[in-house]
Amino acid sequence: MKRPVSRPLIILAQILICLFISVHSFSQQKESGGEGPYHNRDQKSLTKDQKRKLKEYKKHPVWVDMLKDQSEINYYETVTAFETFWEERPEPKEKKLEKEKGKKKRSFLKRFFKSDKKLKRESDRLVVEWKAYQHWRRDVRAFIQPDGKILTREQQLQIINSQIQE
Repeated sequence: MKRPVSRPLIILAQILICLFISVHSFSQQKESGGEGPYHNRDQKSLTKDQKRKLKEYKKHPVWVDMLKDQSEINYYETVTAFETFWEERPEPKEKKLEKEKGKKKRSFLKRFFKSDKKLKRESDRLVVEWKAYQHWRRDVRAFIQPDGKILTREQQLQIINSQIQE
């Protein structure tokens, strides 16, 4: 004869299932959010201004300046600037702990005109900024609006305090 399952066990099982589903769906989302002005767009469909910005992002660490002035920062724009800058550069020493994922190889001419040593020195110089970016990205992930704006510090604290009170 089977014993009936107690009500608290059923509730616990439902909570665990909900938790598993939410964690699974969150892990399926792309790290960069999968949104923003450059997502799923080829070079032909970008405007001249967007192409100019991408060229600037590739040449200079614009994302560092974006992180310094966070008053008008856009999450998707900052992520695009960071990822575009690091596309063809060697990773900083601290970042090499992760596996390389689909790293684009530099063309012969780019390798010829800009030596690996120079690129490596440049990327190693940005290790601190790279770490700051990673911390920033992790910290603001929960406060990103659909348009890429990030809630102000006061709004973030208000949400945190309301969750603590519940």
